[in-house]
Amino acid sequence: MPSERVAFRAVPPLDHELESRRRAPATALGTVAQEQLDRWFGFLAAQLKTVRLSRGQALCLCDVLGSTLIDALWLLNPGQLLAAEIEDAAEDGYGEKWDIDTDELAALCASWNPGQGLAVVDAVRRFRLAPGDDFDASLVQVGLARHRDPL
Repeated sequence: MPSERVAFRAVPPLDHELESRRRAPATALGTVAQEQLDRWFGFLAAQLKTVRLSRGQALCLCDVLGSTLIDALWLLNPGQLLAAEIEDAAEDGYGEKWDIDTDELAALCASWNPGQGLAVVDAVRRFRLAPGDDFDASLVQVGLARHRDPL
């Protein structure tokens, strides 16, 4: 069964970005958009596979980022911004809550390249939108944990 149809109006600067990626004049901009989204989601998945988090670290990030405004500034240096959020959360007892070393998690976040940081932010957002309350299954589903990892 085909998925739901998605339609949007490409307004500046998106229309120019899509146009600059059109292979041929006859290629629909919707096709270009789909190709770009496929590439972006593939990139995020590949980056997320390079990130290793404990269960507590992953859940701490999901908890902390639940009340964090993620805007365009996060594109520049997401690892440093994640680290700052964890440092702030340490003062509120998140390390004890999730039984983790927040200094270690902040240092890990700060070490990530932008792709890894954005992949984690994306996975956290998908975790927070996941239905149900099986946190372990949701962590695996969004890629913050792996089946082989002890949860």
